[in-house]
Amino acid sequence: MKIKKESHVVEIDGKQIPYIIRNSRLAKRIIMRITKHNALEVVVPARADFSIGKKFLRERIEWVRKHLQSLDKSNNKLFYFGTELKVNHSILASLKKHTMQIKGNEFIVNSPTGSKLAVHDLFLEVLRFKGKIYLTDKCSVMAKLYGFEPKRISIRGQSTRWGSCSRRGTISLNYKLLQLPEEAVDYIIMHELCHLRHPNHSANFWTEVEKYVPDYKRIDKIVGKFKT
Repeated sequence: MKIKKESHVVEIDGKQIPYIIRNSRLAKRIIMRITKHNALEVVVPARADFSIGKKFLRERIEWVRKHLQSLDKSNNKLFYFGTELKVNHSILASLKKHTMQIKGNEFIVNSPTGSKLAVHDLFLEVLRFKGKIYLTDKCSVMAKLYGFEPKRISIRGQSTRWGSCSRRGTISLNYKLLQLPEEAVDYIIMHELCHLRHPNHSANFWTEVEKYVPDYKRIDKIVGKFKT
């Protein structure tokens, strides 16, 4: 039997809490748990209807409420230019593919029935699309404004870095930068541009950074609050 997974949202105390329902050949009963990635998951037996998983969760809202602290540390939190987004997720039988948009402080997602993609994964796809345009343009403008000449600008999805600068002069920026406040995005771009002149983290490098971002130490603390 094919394993299925669906993304849903439950509202608790005004907060939109995303969770996953999936089936498992090994499950003999319904299980609700916090995964190692701090995500809420409901596992149902292989041939069970997912509606029983939703009912199971609703009947145990107090258990979820007690674990909100763990869920608040989850990678499922969505930020766009520093603003936490509320998730507005609907499952529509009439759809054949996902539709996604960021509108105000909401991430609006419409998914087809039986979708296996989590809301967070769909959000990253939006960031990937927007990031290629925004970050490439922003880096080009800043480089021209301050007299830097990168050989190439690459937008990627690095797992541990916000950006990097190669010895050949390629600036690589993480599309997930769009989660950060705009001043933090600008700082990261300038940080990597400065590596074109100082390919290290020497005192001369930080003096160069400070010329363009005088309060970089404050902004660096903001960056540290976000995860790649």
